[in-house]
Amino acid sequence: MDLIRLAYASKRTISLNYDTVKQLIDTARINNKAEDVTGILVNFGPIFFQVLEGPCINVNRIFQRISRDERHEQIQVVYCREIGQRYFPDWSMRSVNLSNDSDQLTKYYLTEKEGFHPHLASHFIIELVARYTKA
Repeated sequence: MDLIRLAYASKRTISLNYDTVKQLIDTARINNKAEDVTGILVNFGPIFFQVLEGPCINVNRIFQRISRDERHEQIQVVYCREIGQRYFPDWSMRSVNLSNDSDQLTKYYLTEKEGFHPHLASHFIIELVARYTKA
Protein backbone atom coordinates (compact mmCIF):
# COMPACT_ATOMS: atom_id res chain seq x y z
CA MET A 1 0.00 0.00 0.00
CA ASP A 2 1.50 3.34 -1.09
CA LEU A 3 1.09 5.95 1.64
CA ILE A 4 1.24 9.67 0.96
CA ARG A 5 1.25 12.83 3.04
CA LEU A 6 -0.63 15.76 1.51
CA ALA A 7 -0.64 19.20 3.13
CA TYR A 8 -2.64 22.17 1.95
CA ALA A 9 -3.48 25.66 3.11
CA SER A 10 -6.61 27.68 2.46
CA LYS A 11 -8.44 30.81 3.59
CA ARG A 12 -11.61 30.38 5.64
CA THR A 13 -14.86 31.80 4.33
CA ILE A 14 -16.72 31.15 7.60
CA SER A 15 -16.46 32.23 11.23
CA LEU A 16 -15.22 29.58 13.61
CA ASN A 17 -16.65 28.84 17.02
CA TYR A 18 -16.46 25.74 19.19
CA ASP A 19 -19.55 24.10 17.67
CA THR A 20 -18.41 24.74 14.08
CA VAL A 21 -14.97 23.24 14.75
CA LYS A 22 -16.45 20.26 16.62
CA GLN A 23 -18.84 19.49 13.76
CA LEU A 24 -16.05 19.84 11.18
CA ILE A 25 -13.71 17.54 13.12
CA ASP A 26 -16.42 14.96 13.96
CA THR A 27 -17.35 14.68 10.27
CA ALA A 28 -13.70 14.44 9.24
CA ARG A 29 -13.06 11.67 11.79
CA ILE A 30 -15.92 9.58 10.43
CA ASN A 31 -14.94 10.11 6.77
CA ASN A 32 -11.21 9.63 7.37
CA LYS A 33 -11.63 6.49 9.46
CA ALA A 34 -13.70 4.90 6.68
CA GLU A 35 -10.89 5.70 4.19
CA ASP A 36 -7.93 4.77 6.49
CA VAL A 37 -6.77 8.40 6.41
CA THR A 38 -5.23 10.21 9.38
CA GLY A 39 -4.23 13.81 9.91
CA ILE A 40 -4.44 17.14 11.60
CA LEU A 41 -6.34 20.38 10.92
CA VAL A 42 -4.62 23.54 12.09
CA ASN A 43 -6.34 26.91 12.12
CA PHE A 44 -4.73 30.25 12.77
CA GLY A 45 -6.26 33.57 11.95
CA PRO A 46 -8.15 33.20 8.67
CA ILE A 47 -6.00 30.25 7.54
CA PHE A 48 -6.64 26.50 7.55
CA PHE A 49 -3.64 24.20 7.22
CA GLN A 50 -4.36 20.48 6.97
CA VAL A 51 -2.21 17.40 6.68
CA LEU A 52 -3.75 14.17 5.38
CA GLU A 53 -1.95 10.80 5.41
CA GLY A 54 -2.99 7.44 4.05
CA PRO A 55 -3.31 5.36 0.91
CA CYS A 56 -2.79 7.57 -2.12
CA ILE A 57 -6.16 6.94 -3.75
CA ASN A 58 -8.02 7.53 -0.46
CA VAL A 59 -6.18 10.76 0.39
CA ASN A 60 -6.86 12.03 -3.13
CA ARG A 61 -10.55 11.16 -2.85
CA ILE A 62 -10.88 13.00 0.47
CA PHE A 63 -8.88 15.97 -0.79
CA GLN A 64 -11.16 16.27 -3.83
CA ARG A 65 -14.18 16.42 -1.50
CA ILE A 66 -12.40 19.00 0.71
CA SER A 67 -11.55 21.08 -2.38
CA ARG A 68 -15.26 21.46 -3.16
CA ASP A 69 -16.13 22.61 0.38
CA GLU A 70 -17.36 26.21 0.34
CA ARG A 71 -16.17 26.89 3.91
CA HIS A 72 -12.76 27.81 2.48
CA GLU A 73 -11.17 29.15 -0.70
CA GLN A 74 -7.79 29.66 -2.36
CA ILE A 75 -6.81 26.06 -1.59
CA GLN A 76 -3.15 25.41 -2.32
CA VAL A 77 -1.30 22.12 -1.94
CA VAL A 78 2.03 22.89 -0.29
CA TYR A 79 3.35 19.36 0.17
CA CYS A 80 2.58 15.96 -1.33
CA ARG A 81 5.00 13.04 -1.05
CA GLU A 82 5.10 9.28 -0.61
CA ILE A 83 5.90 8.35 2.98
CA GLY A 84 7.20 5.30 4.77
CA GLN A 85 5.26 5.97 7.94
CA ARG A 86 2.64 8.35 9.23
CA TYR A 87 3.16 11.29 11.59
CA PHE A 88 -0.41 10.83 12.83
CA PRO A 89 -1.10 7.06 12.94
CA ASP A 90 -3.61 7.33 15.79
CA TRP A 91 -5.51 10.46 14.76
CA SER A 92 -8.35 10.08 12.28
CA MET A 93 -8.35 13.88 12.64
CA ARG A 94 -7.04 16.23 15.28
CA SER A 95 -7.69 19.95 15.50
CA VAL A 96 -5.15 22.50 16.71
CA ASN A 97 -5.62 26.24 17.06
CA LEU A 98 -2.31 28.08 16.78
CA SER A 99 -3.61 31.36 18.15
CA ASN A 100 -0.27 32.11 19.85
CA ASP A 101 1.50 31.90 16.50
CA SER A 102 -1.29 33.34 14.36
CA ASP A 103 -0.16 36.96 14.40
CA GLN A 104 3.25 36.10 12.97
CA LEU A 105 1.87 33.65 10.42
CA THR A 106 -1.01 35.87 9.36
CA LYS A 107 1.37 38.79 8.95
CA TYR A 108 3.69 36.69 6.81
CA TYR A 109 0.89 35.35 4.63
CA LEU A 110 -1.27 38.40 4.25
CA THR A 111 0.87 41.52 4.68
CA GLU A 112 4.53 40.83 3.94
CA LYS A 113 3.71 39.05 0.69
CA GLU A 114 1.08 40.39 -1.65
CA GLY A 115 -1.74 37.88 -1.90
CA PHE A 116 -1.95 34.41 -0.38
CA HIS A 117 1.30 32.41 -0.66
CA PRO A 118 1.25 29.46 1.77
CA HIS A 119 3.98 27.60 -0.12
CA LEU A 120 6.43 30.28 1.00
CA ALA A 121 5.83 29.43 4.66
CA SER A 122 5.01 25.72 4.38
CA HIS A 123 8.24 24.63 6.09
CA PHE A 124 7.51 26.94 9.05
CA ILE A 125 3.96 25.59 9.36
CA ILE A 126 5.06 21.95 9.10
CA GLU A 127 7.54 22.61 11.93
CA LEU A 128 4.73 24.04 14.07
CA VAL A 129 2.55 21.02 13.32
CA ALA A 130 5.44 18.68 14.19
CA ARG A 131 5.57 20.23 17.68
CA TYR A 132 1.99 19.14 18.25
CA THR A 133 2.61 15.59 17.06
CA LYS A 134 4.99 15.13 19.99
CA ALA A 135 2.42 16.29 22.52
